[in-house]
Amino acid sequence: MLTLNFTIMKKITLAFISLTLLSLVSFGQSILILDHAGNEITGQTITEIGYYSTTEITQELGITNNGAADINIVVRKAEIDVMENTSNYFCLNACFPSNVYQSTNTVTIAPGETLSGAGGFSYHFFPNGIQGASIISYTFFNADTPNDTVQVIVNFEVELSDISDNNKLYVSDVYPNPATNMLHISYDINTVNPDFKVYNILGSEINDITVTRSNTTANVDISNLSNGVYFYSFISEDKVLKQGKFVINK
Repeated sequence: MLTLNFTIMKKITLAFISLTLLSLVSFGQSILILDHAGNEITGQTITEIGYYSTTEITQELGITNNGAADINIVVRKAEIDVMENTSNYFCLNACFPSNVYQSTNTVTIAPGETLSGAGGFSYHFFPNGIQGASIISYTFFNADTPNDTVQVIVNFEVELSDISDNNKLYVSDVYPNPATNMLHISYDINTVNPDFKVYNILGSEINDITVTRSNTTANVDISNLSNGVYFYSFISEDKVLKQGKFVINK
């Protein structure tokens, strides 16, 4: 019983210490991130909505120095889950190409000041006609004390159609999945006859079927394909309305 009590007390003590340290870290946090409306979003996940016809999804964020000394800000991005064939970049006083994941410059922010506007931070995402979700994190830290970091995660949701569009577009996922000999995809679109393209694991196109507008379901014969993982795109007027992957298991 004494051993049990000691174990419980030890856990309580460790939990209290952890909470205390967390409080101290939060209290001592010198970097705060603000959205374009001035609301603090430090450590949060935010969602940006776009549509397959959207050229660019972009937004500026404010960086506030909540400390007592100057901070030299650096930004690092991480592509957590990004849709293929989309692109993105970020700016911190200067804009960096999509293949640059950490700013090569620093921007100094005085105590109590907020960096914003054209010389501040902004993210830029290009759907390129691809529907789906992409998740990118942006980590802000002091170049002089790299452990002093905060992060914001942005979920870029690219939808099929603007809610203001009277011509509602709908494309289902393929089914059944896994499949054997036949694949189906349901749709309701007001565009020209779409194409259903199938790609192998290497990205090579192996099937292209044009479906008619009079039908609301495309039937894709996959009986000649071997077991494995494949990718598909449902395309109309050079826009990818739906893409994903399916498995053949005969």
